[in-house]
Amino acid sequence: MSLIHGYRSRGHLLSNTNPIRKRKDRKPFLQISDYDLHADDLNYQSQAGSELGLNQALVKDIITRLQTVYCGPIGFEYAYIEDRHRRNWLRNRIESRNNDQDFGLSIDQKKRILEKLNDAVYI
Repeated sequence: MSLIHGYRSRGHLLSNTNPIRKRKDRKPFLQISDYDLHADDLNYQSQAGSELGLNQALVKDIITRLQTVYCGPIGFEYAYIEDRHRRNWLRNRIESRNNDQDFGLSIDQKKRILEKLNDAVYI
């Protein structure tokens, strides 16, 4: 559970959001050794996976899911949200999505979002 919480609060520090250069190492402490786990523990079946919808999953499968969700091309940072209901709603939406999901946006909507992001960079 500590590893899951670690990814939820600091996984965005490993996300690949900049296609130009690699992200600066912010020391997110998400290595298995940071949680007193070893390579032998990766094949251990854990009930903690149920927190992510992975019942009786191996530790390595839990880590793979966490890396897929929190360390991909979209970085999610939501631990600062004080309203627990809203924070949990967002977390559930994030963790239940597939990474190949396009959020149901049309090409025009995606272009508009890109324009707004580009405008924000040059302000």
